[in-house]
Amino acid sequence: MGLFDKFKKAFALAPEAVSVTPEPLVVYSPASGTITAVTPTKHTTVLTSDDGMEVLVHVGTDTVDMSGKGFAYLVADGDKVRAGHPLLTFSRADIKEVDHEDVVVCIVSKSVEYADVEILANCDVEAEAPFAMAKAKKTRPS
Repeated sequence: MGLFDKFKKAFALAPEAVSVTPEPLVVYSPASGTITAVTPTKHTTVLTSDDGMEVLVHVGTDTVDMSGKGFAYLVADGDKVRAGHPLLTFSRADIKEVDHEDVVVCIVSKSVEYADVEILANCDVEAEAPFAMAKAKKTRPS
């Protein structure tokens, strides 16, 4: 089982996620929208895209126990960002020092609210390139 598969299993993720190993060590916004959550541990953020899709961006495995060491936010809760905007930086050395993985995962949360979520990224991902497309569920006539 590959690292991403282990990560998906640990987070009980459906296929509505994509992982990347960024170079340089900057995590960019996967969509235009608003930052709706930042954490004291600085290893994760939540973005709500302009069209309402909620995306969790998470750096590393077990990095919550690093208490923010090696992470720095470049955004704050409530900031408006464009796709490709830098969200945070991290230290690969600090993550490796505590024997964690440095994979970055973007997860479409609340994916059950969509009729379909198609992951577009399956290889190298460039900043500002879309990684997923979601189709809204049809509403029932009232």
